[in-house]
Amino acid sequence: MVHDDVTIYQILTTIYFTTFTDYMADKNKRKISKYKLYKVEGDKLVRKVRNCPRCGPGIFMAKHAERENCGKCGYTEFAKKQ
Repeated sequence: MVHDDVTIYQILTTIYFTTFTDYMADKNKRKISKYKLYKVEGDKLVRKVRNCPRCGPGIFMAKHAERENCGKCGYTEFAKKQ
């Protein structure tokens, strides 16, 4: 089905959401579950992922195939090539 003069914005606002802002708000709500970030060893809670060195404790870095990235400040560390 080809839409000649219809943009993605118009399709999203007419079919799924009332406004484009509603679409963006729904897209940005997806978050990782907290239980995936920690594990329990004995009586201690251990973090599975690294904290951001700029933002400090509580802000985790996302792990990608070739880098680790902070979603808050944008700090990126690339993996060393072996």
